[in-house]
Amino acid sequence: MALVFNYVLSQGVFAMATTRQQVEKAFSRIAGMLKRLAKYVEEIGKEGEAIRTIKKEYDKQITQLRKEGQSKVSPHEKRREKLFNDLLRLALPNWKGLVNKGKETIELSTGTIQSRLAALPKVTVLDEEKAVKALLRKGFRDCVRVIKEVDKEMIQKKPDVAKGIRWISMERSRTLTVKPIKGVVLARSLEKMSEKI
Repeated sequence: MALVFNYVLSQGVFAMATTRQQVEKAFSRIAGMLKRLAKYVEEIGKEGEAIRTIKKEYDKQITQLRKEGQSKVSPHEKRREKLFNDLLRLALPNWKGLVNKGKETIELSTGTIQSRLAALPKVTVLDEEKAVKALLRKGFRDCVRVIKEVDKEMIQKKPDVAKGIRWISMERSRTLTVKPIKGVVLARSLEKMSEKI
């Protein structure tokens, strides 16, 4: 495969070479370049393997530490949750008598218990279509959205649609991938080599 690549790559160089010496020099330069590129790929593979080995070992240790930590934390979490639920059962029915006037805080010698209403209520829509109709019927058009936006996914499928529209630009990024025989594949997006569509 390397010889075929050499031949194809060097056809243009050989066509420009006029003497035998120039041809030999051009061929030698290409062969040297291919050796250097092969060395880079090999070294990238070795570094990738080293990274993967180190990460694998540390990931194993992290997983083990998380398990150990969770097993030690779990009883405390369960107890804290039970204590909080017991606190709610005791405080909520008596809340108004426990708080200071106009405040939502119970002050204790060991800390405070505070209640606070969210600034805005949570809105849950059970049936979108019926809710929209009801809001429109009541005249609350400002509570109903009408969203018109470009469907980028559809344009990706039909790129010709966007031709001639100056407000839409498209480009394909190019990725360079190095796949060593031994080692980890390395891929990088190359913005400088992206293609405008």
